Amino acid sequence: MGAGPDDEEINAPQEYVQLFENWVAKYDMEDTPDLENFNKEGRALAVELKKIVGPSYKIIFIGEGLEEEEISDENTL
Repeated sequence: MGAGPDDEEINAPQEYVQLFENWVAKYDMEDTPDLENFNKEGRALAVELKKIVGPSYKIIFIGEGLEEEEISDENTL
């Protein structure tokens, strides 16, 4: 089951939610997005989300054209 950072259960800080929404909007607005940077920014957001939610949540990042990657607590160091 997926949830966004603004999900009541996650309750991420508004600053993070805004960063996440800006990242999605940027991708939606570009005709030919720079996928390397998009994936880099998305993975960084996934790592930050893992820091926010901690070990009780499983965070999976699936970049455009990439294999899915579970973000573990080790990735957040």
